[in-house]
Amino acid sequence: MTNSRAKGARGELEFAKLLTAAGHPAERGVQHAGGVESPDVRCSSMPGVHWEVKRMKDNCMSAPAAVADWRAQAERDAGGKKIAVIAHRWNNGPWWCGLCLPGLPVIWLRADAFLAAPLSIIERLT
Repeated sequence: MTNSRAKGARGELEFAKLLTAAGHPAERGVQHAGGVESPDVRCSSMPGVHWEVKRMKDNCMSAPAAVADWRAQAERDAGGKKIAVIAHRWNNGPWWCGLCLPGLPVIWLRADAFLAAPLSIIERLT
């Protein structure tokens, strides 16, 4: 049986490395600040984004209850001051980013497409 906390920590580290490799220096947030209000990943080039990382065994993007729970957690932790983004990957799958905008369903983009978007677009949302 896989330890879900350890898997979550590995997922956060893996996503931080993906951001860094894409030119956005990042690090795990919990190991530096801790607490519920801390993002899973801190990214200095995207200070207006609150990252909520979900590394799972299976693809859960089409599971409405799971996505609703993730969104609620991300938006609560973002505190209305940042844009909440869910980063999700499942075993043998790619990373996806779910953009949480008020009044809209979660907008899912592959992480490579999300990170290729000009930062000015993301910054305008914050």
